Amino acid sequence: MVQVSHAFLYLIILESFTLIEHLTAAHNGNSESPNKKPNIVFILIDDLGFNDVSYHGSNETKTPNIDALARSGTVLTRHYTHSLCSPSRGALMTAKYATQLGLGYVIRPARREGLGLEEKLMPEYLREVGYQTHAIGKWHLEMKQSLSSLIEERNQSNPFFVYFAHNAVHIPIEGKTSLASRFPGVFDSERLAYLTQVAAVDESVGVVMETLEKAGVLDNTIVVVTSDNGGSTEHDSRSSNFPLRGGKRTLFEGGVRTPALIAGPGIHKEKLYQHYFHISDWLSTFLEAVGAHLSHLPDGLDGVSHWKNFRQANLEDDGHVPRKEVLIGIETGGTRALIHGKLQIAMLSVQSQKLGYPIGTGLERTFR
Repeated sequence: MVQVSHAFLYLIILESFTLIEHLTAAHNGNSESPNKKPNIVFILIDDLGFNDVSYHGSNETKTPNIDALARSGTVLTRHYTHSLCSPSRGALMTAKYATQLGLGYVIRPARREGLGLEEKLMPEYLREVGYQTHAIGKWHLEMKQSLSSLIEERNQSNPFFVYFAHNAVHIPIEGKTSLASRFPGVFDSERLAYLTQVAAVDESVGVVMETLEKAGVLDNTIVVVTSDNGGSTEHDSRSSNFPLRGGKRTLFEGGVRTPALIAGPGIHKEKLYQHYFHISDWLSTFLEAVGAHLSHLPDGLDGVSHWKNFRQANLEDDGHVPRKEVLIGIETGGTRALIHGKLQIAMLSVQSQKLGYPIGTGLERTFR
């Protein structure tokens, strides 16, 4: 593994590409040509649990803005990540499983290891096909004005890609007391704080959509909302991964199967996409969406494109299955898990268990 300067350790995965800049081009109008390459906004929420969005059927969580996006696009019912943030973000940016990157843990400021400097990242690929690329986060909840300014002051001659990485709903849980009245039936103070933090993130998603609409680019923008791993059930977090087993840091479904949706031009509304999708697949999917030649991608990438499937009138009828298996993780100590066909096979060294169990959608209540 490549050694990197410790001053850049934690940020090297989260924000190792273009620094946020305010472009000076004048605002030339309120609409974009329908033939122009689509803009891309990728919203990554930290530690959001499978049941922390109300479009999955929760009668306690309230996420109206995320729900509206789900109704206007396609919900990925089998979106998988790694079980921790740094491995997942590394996979997202490189289209490689974290095992290829040597990332099986959280990168902290005191460590010397990090993402190898030789790795080519998502924004680098997109810049090669004409995109302005920007990263915002992890700045907890107060990122909305920065994103608004970036979109409003952009150079309109080129499409843009924005990676919008929330620190929420990661611990420490800092609830928004002004939103507490939305949850009159919740009496556990820690759960209430968590739900108000989720609601605050949902509000920021609403601001993003309003900003895109105001700028006249919403109809030509692909928006993705997902999480970097399953919800945490440790410490003072009160996330919910129901009906899935486990949570963050585990290789069970609750630790690696996350809420995910995609909306935008060419994406069908109120659809469920039930093929396996790994977080490393977003790079190839975006590149095909913007017309790049996937044959030019380097060898050794694990991610695959799902773009043709997303564009099908019936998402499951074209016979093309982008991936039949997902490597969930191979971790220090021998803990490992693989999804193949309809089974997740897990070997848990600590418990000395070898498990195999069927995977269902768990989403019969979606779009209630």
